[in-house]
Amino acid sequence: MVNSKAASNKQPVVMSCCGYDSCCLVHSARYCSNLTYFPLTLSPCQSAPFRSNFRLALIVAQSAQALSVWVAPGVEMSEQTPLVGFSTILKIIQQSFYYLFSRAFQNIYIRIDIILQSISYFQLQMQKSTPKQVLLVFDKFKDTLSAKKVCSAVKQALIKTFDSLNVRDMPISDGGDGFVDCMHQILIGREGIERKELAIEDPLRRETKCEYLIDREARTAYVEVANSAGLPMLAKGERDPRMASSIGTGQVMRHCYESEGARRIVLGSGGSAFVDGGFGALFQGMNIFTAYDSSGAIIDKSLFKPHMISEVSQLKLERADIINDLEIIMPCDVQNQMLGRNGAAFIFGPQKGAIEEDLPILDAHMEKTIRLYLDVIHPALSPDERDALFTTLASTKGTGAAGGLVAANLACFKNTQILNGMDYISTLVDLEHQIEQASLVFTGEGSFDLQTLEGKVVSKIHSLCRKHSKPLYILCGTNKLTLEQQKFAFSHPNDKIEVFDLVTRHGVEKAMEETERVLGEMVLSEVCQSISQNKYL
Repeated sequence: MVNSKAASNKQPVVMSCCGYDSCCLVHSARYCSNLTYFPLTLSPCQSAPFRSNFRLALIVAQSAQALSVWVAPGVEMSEQTPLVGFSTILKIIQQSFYYLFSRAFQNIYIRIDIILQSISYFQLQMQKSTPKQVLLVFDKFKDTLSAKKVCSAVKQALIKTFDSLNVRDMPISDGGDGFVDCMHQILIGREGIERKELAIEDPLRRETKCEYLIDREARTAYVEVANSAGLPMLAKGERDPRMASSIGTGQVMRHCYESEGARRIVLGSGGSAFVDGGFGALFQGMNIFTAYDSSGAIIDKSLFKPHMISEVSQLKLERADIINDLEIIMPCDVQNQMLGRNGAAFIFGPQKGAIEEDLPILDAHMEKTIRLYLDVIHPALSPDERDALFTTLASTKGTGAAGGLVAANLACFKNTQILNGMDYISTLVDLEHQIEQASLVFTGEGSFDLQTLEGKVVSKIHSLCRKHSKPLYILCGTNKLTLEQQKFAFSHPNDKIEVFDLVTRHGVEKAMEETERVLGEMVLSEVCQSISQNKYL
């Protein structure tokens, strides 16, 4: 309603209404008889005055005059100030448009900069009300906690401490344990994707089951070494690379080729329990070869153990169709070459239960398997040419992954490709864009060491956070880097990194046996305190 008395006496009349979080019309305005502008400055409702420079130009002079409304410039709002109701404001705007059209827009000037200021203001308000984005990109904590459970523990602790957070958890695998889970999460909406289970033999040749994905339209299977011939399948006391075989992985690959019609296999090539150079997979699991001993006798596949590779003298190719038809793509979680002090046996053998005396023997067995493959696959090459091919293969980065199975596939299959596992996954999920949108990023894995900085999950996340100057929290089971190594690794001006580990705070026993609980406690106390001190959220 219009206070006509106030209008006739030129008393201030203020138009006010609530809405959009109490931020609405009108603090001050003026009547312009020459039809130029009618600037208005927005304010909250009367109970919470708010002065801003947000203005909106409206040509309402004639209609305001017709309604006997006059609004004084710079008027101060108070409880006694008469109000024009929201319905009256709508009438003013309606009358304004009638006037505009009847006059064919003569003498009308709209200031675009004022409109842009209006848009900017509302964008600012929306930004203030938008929850902070936090991104969790965790690998598993080996032998203790899956990547999914790590994400859950951290997420719950953050939500308890900070209000209005948008936390996105992304359990991830760089080719190792959890690869099938990770790919299923990425591909779940795609038509034709199935998650299936297959009965296989574990690394010690006991009956077990594993899961894989099949994309029938693309004729592509997604297979994981870690769940078909991996360390997670064995108790710690059972781990022994002299006995552990890659047979299970070969069984899954053959099944996908023969029964599922796959012509491409994406093989997550980390987390293996074996160092057999892929012999169990190719010889026993896929039946690609027949093996002979030095006397020319056929070696029984059912009795063969990895330590018996020294008895193999020659191979005969039985399944040329598989090695010619099947494309193998191998996302790897390490960049080590196959042989030598930085190779599969010496670096990863101890993790798989090998003692120091075993390492040179395992390394020699790996070399023998690759030479056997090259002899049977490339019989037309001269010995010198095969030696040159062997040298090239043995020095290729990534061939030390999956206990030498990656090298075996490169030696035998016509169409193979090694990929950095984290690069492969990050491209599929558009990880860089998600980090760019986040206010804060978390990552980590069980052991934070020098290998972590060589192409694994943490390494990739670190490089993207550095690129976009995002704060990064690295949470791990144990931190094996010295302070000097950390300073060197995180010396870039854009690095804003904090590292927290469980062993330092809770000891090895609790860190291993109560990982989920102590991880949540560490985030609730120390990590959240650090976030608050740094004002990241």
